Amino acid sequence: MQGGVLVQSGIWPVLVNSGATATFLPEAGAQPGNITLNANGSSYPPLDVRGGTALINPNQSAFDTILNSNGTTATGSYGILAPFGYTGSTIEGYRVRITTVGPLNYGVFAGGSGSRITLRSSSITTSGANSNANGAYGFLIYPNATGEIYNSTILTTGPAGSGVVVTGGGLTAENVAIETQGPAVLYNGYSYGAMGINVQSGGVATVTDGSVRTLQDYGVGMRALSRSSLTASGTVVTTDGAQAHGVYAAGSSSAAATASLTGLTISTGGTHGYGLRVDGAGSTLGLVNGSIATTGLYGHGALPYVGGQLTLDGTGLVTAGTAADGIYSYGGTANVTDSSVGTTGQTSHGVNVTNGGAGDLVASMVSTQGAGAFGLRAAGTGSAVSATSTTVVTSGDDAVGVSAQDEAAASIAGTAVTTTGAGAHGVLAVQSGLVELLPGSTEATVVDTTGAGAHGALVESGGTLNGTDATIHARGAGSDGLSLQEATGGFRVDGLVNAPIAPANPNEVGPTSSHRICRRLSTPRRSRRRRSRRMSASSRASVRHRRPRWWTARCDQMGASRSPRSGRATTYRSCEARRAALRV
Repeated sequence: MQGGVLVQSGIWPVLVNSGATATFLPEAGAQPGNITLNANGSSYPPLDVRGGTALINPNQSAFDTILNSNGTTATGSYGILAPFGYTGSTIEGYRVRITTVGPLNYGVFAGGSGSRITLRSSSITTSGANSNANGAYGFLIYPNATGEIYNSTILTTGPAGSGVVVTGGGLTAENVAIETQGPAVLYNGYSYGAMGINVQSGGVATVTDGSVRTLQDYGVGMRALSRSSLTASGTVVTTDGAQAHGVYAAGSSSAAATASLTGLTISTGGTHGYGLRVDGAGSTLGLVNGSIATTGLYGHGALPYVGGQLTLDGTGLVTAGTAADGIYSYGGTANVTDSSVGTTGQTSHGVNVTNGGAGDLVASMVSTQGAGAFGLRAAGTGSAVSATSTTVVTSGDDAVGVSAQDEAAASIAGTAVTTTGAGAHGVLAVQSGLVELLPGSTEATVVDTTGAGAHGALVESGGTLNGTDATIHARGAGSDGLSLQEATGGFRVDGLVNAPIAPANPNEVGPTSSHRICRRLSTPRRSRRRRSRRMSASSRASVRHRRPRWWTARCDQMGASRSPRSGRATTYRSCEARRAALRV
């Protein structure tokens, strides 16, 4: 076919059957120009290839081939159709402009087994309504079919109109700009959004460069579901709506999904709009050398959920919303290497691990700015967070550096923890939580607090603190290097070996600080005052003379235990004194 316009109503303009070839040459003929195929008011597409071959502008001329579909039937119409039941359909197009209007009017439909549709420097625009949860997708690929699109654009404006849907087939997209503007639809109690790229039912998608943007609620940028695989590199992903995540992988142990990402730039703006989310045992999502930014309320940077496995390597992650954690591991696993995690909102923790989840950081940076925004937090039975050769900084009031509570565990090795806010303890072990301070291979673990009432380490309500070769500084007014506060359940401080603990007031000598740290927390305030008054001036001077300015806690020197005779809490100044008392 040469330049011109062909309009058909009630039947397809061009049908290519098995064994036949149709070639579109817009530059040929007496009047070279654009070729336009219009299909109006029917379910027939402008171009229908049933086992044959269609070559559109194979010489890559400067003219366009325009395919318009304005179907009105409930079954829908398409711009280009390679239907079910016909194998080996082949369509190759250059500068193809596809526009569809009407219900279920997909831009491109690849259905037949072995079908392959390739578009270059083309555009697809759909604006049709939806049927149930299905919108007018830009490009739809079914099992055993393949779609390829290069240097092109896809725009959908209808409800639930996703840009590309790969259902068991294969997609290759390179330098493609995808935008979905249509709202989500409610069907059987669930909301279905207009996603950028949706890979499901064993589909495989490879995306290189380009961009994906969704404007409405539930409009996930790129999603991989059960048994599907998504590989993307160099792509910019932006979502604006609520619960519109940047990249989402979800499956189960028997039908896991995989998303492998490199160099992506991801930003989300809606409430509960996560940068990354991965669900289900065996499902994995990894981002290397990427960046993530979220601004919405509860807009976590990354969420590994109930068995999902998240990996970040060389990635920068920031959140600006309230209660928007950098990484929130809810029963999932997060492995972070050589990356940075930052939050600015109130109660927006850097790394928050709950519901038996796990988080492990190596050679990374965690910073929080909001009030109550912990650096590393583990809560709930079986939850665990660890950091090696990592820096943790918090600047908000009550923003604890490292916390373990409710039978969770936190372990840091060769890690520096710094807090500057009032009440921002360096380390918190509470309610049967366990915190371990360990040496790294080359770096020591250092905890430093400067805010008022910000203890270097606070252990209470059944919490446990273990430490080896760790240094704790508490510089603010009313701050203790180590504060042991028994509410219910007691507390434990085990194995503090080679752990220098600085007094709260630099003018105080070591034994005064150590006496305050240990004894005052194991006996009532009134008893402490009586004991202090009983100590003579000469005794106090002798103690000050014997002890250095900085007090080193070793072995059981910091331990508080109960006297076998009286049952009262007793603190011992030496390992020998404690062992002698226990032998009575």
